Amino acid sequence: MRTQTRSLVDPQYDHLFTERERDIVHRLLASESTRTIAEKTGLTVSTVNTYVKRIRKKVGARGRVELLARVVGSENIREMVRAADLTERERDVVGSLLAGATPAQIADDCGLAVSSIQTYIKRICRKLGVRGRMELLAYFRSGAAAAAAAAANGDS
Repeated sequence: MRTQTRSLVDPQYDHLFTERERDIVHRLLASESTRTIAEKTGLTVSTVNTYVKRIRKKVGARGRVELLARVVGSENIREMVRAADLTERERDVVGSLLAGATPAQIADDCGLAVSSIQTYIKRICRKLGVRGRMELLAYFRSGAAAAAAAAANGDS
């Protein structure tokens, strides 16, 4: 299972991480909390947070959502965005979120109000049955993981 998840990490970033950092990234991709990661790895919560900060710095991410968006391989994500029943604007918003943009940055790029982007995000979440940006990212990661597993098993 770890190998399948590893294939989702963009090679542009994967080589930057130590083995411990790579393990923490994979656990974050599996939506494990900092506390759960600490318990499973035998580290303290503070140490896990230090690793996460170090990883964020290596990829130039400001937060966890942006970190995860940057390290996930982009091709699987693009296919899932195309396959989802979203409008063109909603696909643009999802793509920007997955690239690590904030609603304010997306609004600025699209020439829309931040409240409009937040409305798009709410609609996307409602359509996909998720609650918020973190679950939205997890939704696309889990689908990408299923696609990677199918590819590894030779399914089409």
